[in-house]
Amino acid sequence: MVKYSEPIIAEPNGRKIDDLCLVTAEVFYFRENFEKAAFYYDKFRDFRRGVVDPQVSFRHGYSLYKTGNYTKAVDQFKKVADKKDELGQQAAYYMGISALNSGDLNAAQAAFDAAQSQDFDSEVKEAATFNYAKVLVDQGNNQEAINRFQKYVKSYPTGKYVDEANEQLSEILFESNNYLEAITYIESLPRKTAKINEAYQKLCYNQGVHDFNLEKFDRSIIYFDKAIDIPINSEIVQNARYWKAEAAYSLDLPESESLYKDLLKSGKVEAQVKSLYSLGYIYYNKRQFPQALNYYLDFLRKSNGNTSMLQNREDALLRVADCYLIQKDFKNALDKYNEAIANNRTDKDYAYYQKGITLEFLGRKEEARQVFDQFTRLYENSRLIDDVLYSKGVLELENNNYQGAITSFTEMLKKRSNSVLVPDALLKRALAFGNLENYDRAIADYKLIVTKFGKTPAANEALIGLRDILNITGRSEDFADIADEFRKNNPESNSAINLQYDAAKNLFYNEKYDAAIASLTRFISGNPGNSNVLEANFLIGESYYFTNKKKDALKYYKIVIDDTQSAFVTKAAIRSGIINFEAENYRDAISSYQNVLSSSSEKRDQVTAWEGLFKSYYFIGDYENAIKYCNEALSNGSNIIIGTENKAHLFLGKSYMQRRDYEAAKSEFTKTIAMAKDINGAEAQYFIGDMLYKAGKYDESIVEMQNLAQNFSEFLYWYEKAFLLIADNYLGKDDKFMAKATLSSIIENSENPATIAEAKSKLKNIK
Repeated sequence: MVKYSEPIIAEPNGRKIDDLCLVTAEVFYFRENFEKAAFYYDKFRDFRRGVVDPQVSFRHGYSLYKTGNYTKAVDQFKKVADKKDELGQQAAYYMGISALNSGDLNAAQAAFDAAQSQDFDSEVKEAATFNYAKVLVDQGNNQEAINRFQKYVKSYPTGKYVDEANEQLSEILFESNNYLEAITYIESLPRKTAKINEAYQKLCYNQGVHDFNLEKFDRSIIYFDKAIDIPINSEIVQNARYWKAEAAYSLDLPESESLYKDLLKSGKVEAQVKSLYSLGYIYYNKRQFPQALNYYLDFLRKSNGNTSMLQNREDALLRVADCYLIQKDFKNALDKYNEAIANNRTDKDYAYYQKGITLEFLGRKEEARQVFDQFTRLYENSRLIDDVLYSKGVLELENNNYQGAITSFTEMLKKRSNSVLVPDALLKRALAFGNLENYDRAIADYKLIVTKFGKTPAANEALIGLRDILNITGRSEDFADIADEFRKNNPESNSAINLQYDAAKNLFYNEKYDAAIASLTRFISGNPGNSNVLEANFLIGESYYFTNKKKDALKYYKIVIDDTQSAFVTKAAIRSGIINFEAENYRDAISSYQNVLSSSSEKRDQVTAWEGLFKSYYFIGDYENAIKYCNEALSNGSNIIIGTENKAHLFLGKSYMQRRDYEAAKSEFTKTIAMAKDINGAEAQYFIGDMLYKAGKYDESIVEMQNLAQNFSEFLYWYEKAFLLIADNYLGKDDKFMAKATLSSIIENSENPATIAEAKSKLKNIK
C-alpha cells in the first residue's frame, strides 16, 4: 500500500489525498517508523479541514513526541488532553512530558495535573503524580513539591518512583534548611538508597552546626555523631569531628582534649591546625602553661601564611606572651608583646597593658610607667583603661609618689565608675590620702568601701584602715556604728539559706520556670544581702525569657547589668539586646550591646554585639554607625559565628542603598547571595531587583526576581514580594496583560492575607 500511496502523495496532480496521507501515516505509526508517520500526519493535517478523530490526534502527537518535536507534539496532545477518558489521560501525560522537554513548565504542570486527576490508567496516574511534583521543583515551588512528594509516597509506598521521590524529598528539605524535619523523615524510611544516606549525612552535619551556633552544644554533638556514623562523605566526617570537639570544649567536657588530639592524628590539615589552637586553650584554662605554650607555638608555625586564621594567630601570639609571663620568662614575654604591638590588628591595647606589667616584673618600673602613659593617650576608651590607670596608680604608690597615685586612681574612678577594681582603687587611694595626712578624704574612701562594697575582699582591709585613722584622729567612737553596719550587710553564711537557694536554682535548671520565679523571688525577699542575690535575679530574668515574658525579663537583666560586678553581666546584656531589638526599641538595644562590648573580651560575645549594633543602627537610620559595625564584624569576627558575615554584607548593602550609593550596595548584595542560599541572600536579591526597577531597568529586574523565585522559594515573604515586584515591572513596561496575569496568580496561590490584599489593590488600580 505504501508503495502505491507515497508516489501519489508526492505528485497528487490535483487528486484529493488527505485520506491517503492519513492511511499512510497510520501504517508507518503501527510499524513504529515515527519519523515517517509524523511526516504524513503533518501532511494529513495540512489537507484536512474540520474535526479530526481524537485517536488520530493522539497518534500524530505521539509520533512527534517520539521524534523529539516536542513543541508541535504539545499542540496535538492538547487537542485530546481535556477528554475525561483513557485516551485523554494518556494524551495529558505525554503532553506533560513533551512540554517538559520543550521547557514550558507551566504547560507541563497543567498537563500532569490533568493526567493525575483521572483513574483510567493506574500506571499513567502514578507517573503523572510523580512528575507533577518534579515540575514543582523545577519551578522552585519547594514547599508544594514537598507536599506532593509526600502524597506520592503515601499513595504508592511500593511505587516505581518511591526511591527517587524520597531522594528528591531529602534534597528539597536540605535546601530549605528544614534539617530536623528532613532527618526525622529519612529516619522513618524503611529503605534508604545511597543517595538518601548521603543527604542524611549532610542534614545531620548541618543540624549540628545550626545547634552549635544556637549554643545548644549537647544536642549538636548528637547530630555530629550521626554524621560521623555514616561515612559517605569523608570531608563531612572530618568537619563533624572538628565541630564535635568544639562543642565538647564549649561544654567543658573532659573528652574534648582527646577529640582534638584524635584530629591531630587523622584530621585534615586545617582541622589539625585549628585543633592545636583549641588544645592551647584547654591547657591554658587548666593552668598547665608549658603544654599550652607548646600547642600555641606549634599552631603559629603551622598556620603561618594562612590568612583565614589571621584573627586566631593574633590571639595565639598574645596567649604565647601570657604563657611566658605566667612562667616568669619575662624576656620572651616582653618580646612577644612587642611583636603583637607591631603586627596585630586587634587587641593592641591588651598587648600594651601586659607589656607594662611585664616591665614591672623586670624591675623596669619607669619604663612600665611610660608604657601606661602611652596607653592612656592611645586607648582612652579601651575596656582595659581601668586596669592601666589602677596599675599606674599602684606604681606611683610604691614609688611613694602619693599625689601621683591619687591622680591615677581618681582618673580611673571617674572613667570607670562601674569597674570591678573600684573597691581596690578606693582602698589604695585612701592609703595615699592617709600618707599625705589628708585623713578626711581617707576616711571618706574607707567608708565608701564599707558601705557600698561590703561584700568585697577590700572591705575588711578598709575596716582596719578606717579603725586606725579614726584612732589617729581621736574619733574612735565613730567606728562602732560603721562596724555594726558592716556586720548587718554581711551576715555569716547560713546552711539553711544555701539549701533554699540550691533548691530554687534546681527548679530553673529542670526547666520549671514558673516555680523557679516564685522560689527565687522568695529567696531574694528573705535574703536581700546574700551573695547569691545577683545570680538569682539573673535566673529570674532567664526564666521569664524562656517563658516568652520578655518585658518582665528585662527588669531583672537590668538589675544584673547595673551592678557591673557580676559574672552574668555579659549574658544579661546580650539578652537585653535581643529583647529590645525584637521590640523595636533600637536605642535601648544599642545600649545593651555596648554593655556587652565593655563587659566581655570573648570574641563570640563581641561578634554578637557587633551584629546587634549594625542592625539596630540601621533601623534608627544611623547608616554611618551601621556601616562601622558591619566592617568591625567582617574585619575582626566574620568567621567566629556562622551567618554573621552574610548579615554584615546584607546590612552594608542596605546602608549603602539608603545613602544612594547603588554600586556599593549592589556589590555587597552580590557577596551576600554568593555566600549561602539563606534568607539574607533572598533579601539581598530582592533589593538588587528593587534598585533595577527604580532605575527603570524592568527586564533586568524581572530576571533578578525570577532568580529569587528559583533560588529562594522557601523564604515565602521574599518569594511573594518578588512576584509583586515582577507585576510592578510589567506595569513599568506598560504590559498590562502580564501584570494582571501575575497578580491574579498571586491572589490564587498565596495563603498570606496581606500579600493577597496588596495584589488585589494593585490589580484594582490597573486601568
